[in-house]
Amino acid sequence: MITKLYDGTIDVNFKESSHRYQVNGEYKIGCTTILGILNKEGLLQWAANVAVQAMLDGEPPEDAKYAYARKRDKAGDTGTKVHAWIENHLQGHDLPIDKDMRPSVNAFLKWERENDIEVLEQERIVYSKEHDYCGTVDLVFNMNGKRYVADFKTSDTDKEWKKYYTGRRRPRNEHLLQCALYDQALTEELGTPADAYMVIYITKEGELHNFEVDYTDYLKETALNLVSVYKLYKQLGFKNEWRSYERQTQEAK
Repeated sequence: MITKLYDGTIDVNFKESSHRYQVNGEYKIGCTTILGILNKEGLLQWAANVAVQAMLDGEPPEDAKYAYARKRDKAGDTGTKVHAWIENHLQGHDLPIDKDMRPSVNAFLKWERENDIEVLEQERIVYSKEHDYCGTVDLVFNMNGKRYVADFKTSDTDKEWKKYYTGRRRPRNEHLLQCALYDQALTEELGTPADAYMVIYITKEGELHNFEVDYTDYLKETALNLVSVYKLYKQLGFKNEWRSYERQTQEAK
């Protein structure tokens, strides 16, 4: 998929199968890759809890240690379908809804009815010339005289995951920083910064929690510092060894 940015001077090719971006033929880092350097303590605890529950349910330890991946992938299938449904709905095309999707879709439609939004950009590929990274922003919209950069997050939740994810009624830091990276790239290209960021969490059970913050300058400064840290790690030969180990052991299994 080729997208032309900056008045047609930049070609971005997004390879969906590998979720990688090329700018004028050269591979670039993505926002989620940059934010992967952050320590996500809630996710680690969730994975540990899932493994313990699997062993209590009778799984041997060598299988239980991968229980989190099975649960994540199952949730990801439904989340991907919900995300695609929302994307098409905002473009005026409603896709079929299966029983696993319906609670999440209904939650989104209720939120949409209760908020008068003007969609400006949707599933928009962005590229920062200044900082040399790419991404895809879910939604840019106007509401109540303010311009928002927004991101949707879908998840299959249980009690412990909800505790770390939406139960505390606050957004995850990396999700706000993701919005900030999108906003930086959009501002470079279009010249209009967002007034606020919004992260919208939709669970498989049909809960929706949206969080709005307006300290955008601080978040952009922090996010761009992370870009610098990521590039330093890369220059020093940094790699995510846990992800490599996880991949290798699952392939061997």
